[in-house]
Amino acid sequence: MNDSIPNIVPDSATATAPQAPEVAKKKTDGPIITTVMILLSIGLAAAVATASLKWSEAIARPPVVKIVKGTFVSTGDATHGKALFGMSCFTCHGPTGAGVKGLGAPLRTSKFVAARTDDQLVAFVKTGRQPYDKDSLLHLTMPPKGGNPALDDKSIHDIIAFIRTLQEEEGRVQSSQTSASAPVTVGTLLP
Repeated sequence: MNDSIPNIVPDSATATAPQAPEVAKKKTDGPIITTVMILLSIGLAAAVATASLKWSEAIARPPVVKIVKGTFVSTGDATHGKALFGMSCFTCHGPTGAGVKGLGAPLRTSKFVAARTDDQLVAFVKTGRQPYDKDSLLHLTMPPKGGNPALDDKSIHDIIAFIRTLQEEEGRVQSSQTSASAPVTVGTLLP
């Protein structure tokens, strides 16, 4: 064997794998890191989905005009708004807009929503609400754009159009329950 070539193969009896330095971890690091990773994943998924929806908007779709309860004209696309609602709003307001206790107000029966124009609601959604706001009934925080900075005015108009359909649907449900529970007058049959 040539003595000028060093032996680069370590002797298995003396070689040991390098050890990673011990890192002190708190017992709470795992759940916190998991929670942060989940929130980042949700945010990323929402951003990707919103970006794909924006791309589909580039294919000039005509605005949808819908008259809600004869009061306001909504120029948003309720179908597109439903998809966006499912990505941004449902966490606090529930998948049907009925609200989630301790997180978000019910939108289906919201007098606040019913009393405002779409443009007023867009401005509201863009700024959000703090718990100390004098108009807040539940004293909950609503982050600007529902926590989804990718929402633009058009997307918010679409979400509002969807919420208007929820309120319209709720109105139909309420009126059918009222008429079903109304007393029935029994008349006399004539011969």
